[in-house]
Amino acid sequence: MTLSGIKYKTIPMIKQLFFLLLVSISLISCKTASTIPAQQELVLGESADRNYRATIRNIGPAEIKVAARDKVTNKQTQGFGLNRRSSAKVYLSDKEKIVFSNRSNVAVKVRFKLSEEVDGMRLQALQN
Repeated sequence: MTLSGIKYKTIPMIKQLFFLLLVSISLISCKTASTIPAQQELVLGESADRNYRATIRNIGPAEIKVAARDKVTNKQTQGFGLNRRSSAKVYLSDKEKIVFSNRSNVAVKVRFKLSEEVDGMRLQALQN
């Protein structure tokens, strides 16, 4: 028997494919990329209220500095340099924000994936 030219047996398969498509789209939406202009910083997680993990990939032409900073005192709690085409994972508490510093003279693109929805992202001039 058919329903509008589609066999009944293919309807569950179509539902499964649709479900897989929705799951794939939701996984892709957790990833984002941002361009950090020369001599600028990208600040992420200033309004975060939960612990989260950031998987970072530097896809730009220059090294970036990555620093976790206390939201209240702005003191660095962890940090490292990330060379071009390198990746790292950073685990942050709800009391930390992450700062990506581009000290080079060219724009750098950073791709990151967050384990949680994180509020608060902005660009600012380099801080010491």
